[in-house]
Amino acid sequence: VGAQYVDRDCDLVDGVEATSLFVWTGSQQSLGTRSSPFRTMNEALAAFDPSRHTAILVASGSYFESVQLTNGVKLYGGYSSDFARRDIVAYPTLIESPEPDFMKPNPRRGTVIAEGITSPTVISGFTIRSYDVTFRPPPGGSGKSSYAVYVKDSTSALLVSNNHVVARRGGDASPGTSGLAGQNGGRG
Repeated sequence: VGAQYVDRDCDLVDGVEATSLFVWTGSQQSLGTRSSPFRTMNEALAAFDPSRHTAILVASGSYFESVQLTNGVKLYGGYSSDFARRDIVAYPTLIESPEPDFMKPNPRRGTVIAEGITSPTVISGFTIRSYDVTFRPPPGGSGKSSYAVYVKDSTSALLVSNNHVVARRGGDASPGTSGLAGQNGGRG
């Protein structure tokens, strides 16, 4: 059992139910409410409005998606499917992304991506797994990296806490060219 969280406002959820969006992979309807959560984090991120919402609460399960954080979002994992309890050990919430399509220009670079974060933004209570790179570059091309959490051009406003981050295998570079034959040795 992990850390116990506290329902400070007695609405039966760790957080504020009235201003939160909810996510659970087993949801029958994808509405973002506690009784009908979104099925994916990306649906919740698209609906998140910092002027109306305080957080996105995510129930245990495996989410096979790449997540791009935006300024002001607060993303918390480790909830039971009814959101009545939060324990990041008892209710593991996994984010596992597919390998990007490296043939496309500017593919997403990680499972969780935080670029240009300048206002308070949080991701907490997840197991974040990167992907194995299977892409083979053309001759002379460079290998590709695997990122679980990719952060670029962000300030200390970004808080990444209480997560289990798992790295996976980066890609191989293309084979090098064969070397030239050495010169014959001199007489002994």
